[in-house]
Amino acid sequence: MADAVTSRYIYPPNWEGHRFGEGDLRGIAGNQGGGARRYILHLTNISDGTGESLVEKVDISKLPIAGGLMGPTVRTVIEWIEYDVYGMDVTLYWRRSTDMVIARLPGGASPQSGKIRGPMTDPGTGDGTDETGNILLSTSNAASGDSYDIRMCIRPKDTVRPGRNPDETSKIYTRRVVDGELGDVIS
Repeated sequence: MADAVTSRYIYPPNWEGHRFGEGDLRGIAGNQGGGARRYILHLTNISDGTGESLVEKVDISKLPIAGGLMGPTVRTVIEWIEYDVYGMDVTLYWRRSTDMVIARLPGGASPQSGKIRGPMTDPGTGDGTDETGNILLSTSNAASGDSYDIRMCIRPKDTVRPGRNPDETSKIYTRRVVDGELGDVIS
């Protein structure tokens, strides 16, 4: 058997099923599919005693920056974390060459609740040389019936910069007026 685990985005709702360029998500200048500026994630676990070890909870490459013009996110900022933990201890990490601790959420014999205010910024370089920066979760001292309920607000810190990262072609973004409308032109 395994722990009963859920992971879902509260805001924007159902963004994971959205395909770039389609649907109702709006970026800058009304461009569709551009992404949000902040994401609120809800994580839960009711343990059977198995626990979790460095389980990926957020793949940041799937968090497009607002407008979608500059590519995928390469680093994140965690604005806040709210938690309710019973029994086991929970640790959140950024995946880097040496995984970096974001926060330790203590458990106990009675439910432990709290809020950690950020911003907490991913210390990675964002140039692809020190792993992905994805957000991971591990539990320790898990026993049957232990649980956690975690909500966190994440925002993109920065994105891949055209022409400044390995294996990427340069693009030049310019603004000009076309037919009376200000718009971005990629050349």
